Amino acid sequence: MEMERIKKFLSGMLVLILVLTCIPASDFKFEVEAAESDTYDLADLKSYKLVETYNEGSFIVPKKEGKYPVLFMVHGSGGPSSEKAFVNEMNRWIKLGYVDPMVIVMPHIKQLKEPKWGIIDFGEFTSNGYLKNLVDYIKAGSLTSKAKTDIPFSITGYSMGGSVSLHAGVTLPDVFHNVGAASPSYCFYNGNSGWVKASDIAFKDAEDSHFMIGYGDGEGEWRTNDAGEIYWYNQFQDNVERDEKVIKENGLNKNIIFKKYVVSKDFGGHGWNIFKRQMFYFLYYVKNECTPTDKTIEVAMGVSKDALYGNVSISGTCKAGNEVSVNVSNSNATEFNYKWRVGKNYIDGANTKTYKLTNNEIGKKISCEVSDKSGKYVGIISGTSENVVEKAEVVVPSRNNPSENTDGNTDAAPSNNSSVDKAVEVKNDNKLKKGLIVYSKSSKYIITKVTYKNDKLVGGTVKFLNPISKKNKSFVIADTLVINGVKFNVTAINKNAFKKCKNLKKVTIGNNVTSIGANAFAGCKKLKNIKIKSKKIKKKPK
Repeated sequence: MEMERIKKFLSGMLVLILVLTCIPASDFKFEVEAAESDTYDLADLKSYKLVETYNEGSFIVPKKEGKYPVLFMVHGSGGPSSEKAFVNEMNRWIKLGYVDPMVIVMPHIKQLKEPKWGIIDFGEFTSNGYLKNLVDYIKAGSLTSKAKTDIPFSITGYSMGGSVSLHAGVTLPDVFHNVGAASPSYCFYNGNSGWVKASDIAFKDAEDSHFMIGYGDGEGEWRTNDAGEIYWYNQFQDNVERDEKVIKENGLNKNIIFKKYVVSKDFGGHGWNIFKRQMFYFLYYVKNECTPTDKTIEVAMGVSKDALYGNVSISGTCKAGNEVSVNVSNSNATEFNYKWRVGKNYIDGANTKTYKLTNNEIGKKISCEVSDKSGKYVGIISGTSENVVEKAEVVVPSRNNPSENTDGNTDAAPSNNSSVDKAVEVKNDNKLKKGLIVYSKSSKYIITKVTYKNDKLVGGTVKFLNPISKKNKSFVIADTLVINGVKFNVTAINKNAFKKCKNLKKVTIGNNVTSIGANAFAGCKKLKNIKIKSKKIKKKPK
């Protein structure tokens, strides 16, 4: 009888063990927390600097003595402001038992060159030996004695740092077996351009490799097409789907298990709130060999005491010339720094609580990023206007009444007469003058001459700079451009105007053009038909 009871008890325990092993950690009530000593003390966050320009940054190690795997975390083009927030998140994830403690290395990519988003600098970090030198430095034990260097490293990052993670995975595949790219930018692979070609994209094909790429459903922006229609465009979704396609189809990654994570738009746009979810998803996968459930992710996303939080909204009428204001509520901070942007582009000098809308924002939504002015709370929160910026009322400026002019533009419908183009109405604090850039629906121009008669604007000339879109198959350069109801003759075509317009097959040049800049049609391989109406051009285009 006693033996029978023991058998039943052991059987019951076996069933319980089997059941528990099938339940994700977040779905089981009794979780075992990691020892406090496995976590990090922010006071231990240290700097490193090699002799090279690009090789400096921060690193942190767990408090407990021992050897730990190495994790690289690479920031985006906004800089390394998320470091403390990331360490705090790691502390929570480690305590929950979701993620292993690691030596965290956080390079600082200095954006020393143009373009301002640091595409060149981020690319050089991985392609010109700087990353490899840093890896060698770590493997030599020069960074910390706690780094476990006999196993592959992991790398993750967000935005431009997401692209660096992908690039590291293909440039140093024997080092980085685990690659997690959160909302990567377009510069890693972009068809015929980017840091790599399709034939270069080969990640480490090994049993201990883990690969993840993701984006947020709310990372897009409202845009306006040539027909004036407003549509939602998510460049980060495009980036991920393009990368996914080439990774799966180039024949070099046949055994790679591809994990893709899409963060719900409920968690906001391109910012820390969605970046940390993607990086957690990746690190959980690295440790547990399976992806976390939605519930697991939400358990892991508790608000860090040192992370800035709050609700950001934009108030005011979104119309060119009007002033809008950013409002922050339910936040743990009381004073803020502000950075206004349109899409991913920051607006120069727009760093106060209010912003006066201009013609540059018409048809787009305006956003503002907010950070804690005191520096106590780390990270960025942001808000976006509910509506796109609308055109302002038209006021045609006169020479002696500049007070009629205000910032902003209005859209103008394209003319049915192809010999006449119509500019977006110019409403500027400065009257129309030489050197002013103006736009139509299809083209960009610069004013080269302005003529007044009896203090009234009567005409002038403009130079055609370039088409708005490079996808046109045919294009007409008008005889005249109407600006604020006044005709300006189109007398010149800028150098490189249509450079690399690869779809262009036919161009018609208007009656008033007298000069065409060098290489105006360079790279237009499909261009077979150039119709020149003007008889004033001294040198025909080649």
